[in-house]
Amino acid sequence: MNKKAKQARFDAMGGREGIALRILEIANEIVSGSYKRAVAGAGQMKLLAELCEADTYWDEKMSYGYSTEERIANGAKKVTFNSNGHIDWRALEEAKNERH
Repeated sequence: MNKKAKQARFDAMGGREGIALRILEIANEIVSGSYKRAVAGAGQMKLLAELCEADTYWDEKMSYGYSTEERIANGAKKVTFNSNGHIDWRALEEAKNERH
């Protein structure tokens, strides 16, 4: 999708607020769903993340989250963001143990 089309879709979804609200809506659906629902939600969020590239600030935030998750996928520590956007680091193994 080219930049102009991305910008049009970003704006049509309500800009920063609309994109953020849609991501929260999907996240809430994922919480009450299955593993399959979680992966489907990731696909939905992937599109929204791509639309964030139309906005410099949202692109910066999305890219930061992407890089953080990429580091985790490569074995780094798990990152938890609190409601103020601050990061709480804890060992990946510790986080895995909490799920069991």
